[in-house]
Amino acid sequence: MLAARGIEVPDELREKVLGCGELDQLDTWFHRSLTATNVQDVVSE
Repeated sequence: MLAARGIEVPDELREKVLGCGELDQLDTWFHRSLTATNVQDVVSE
């Protein structure tokens, strides 16, 4: 989603997301990615 919105996604974050098996976490990241202006907005606790 971030890449589609023109936000650069570091390889480290891409690997973290692709390796995540927790659906709740993936859902949280996805929803944050809809309005995020940078990657920190998505993965911040």
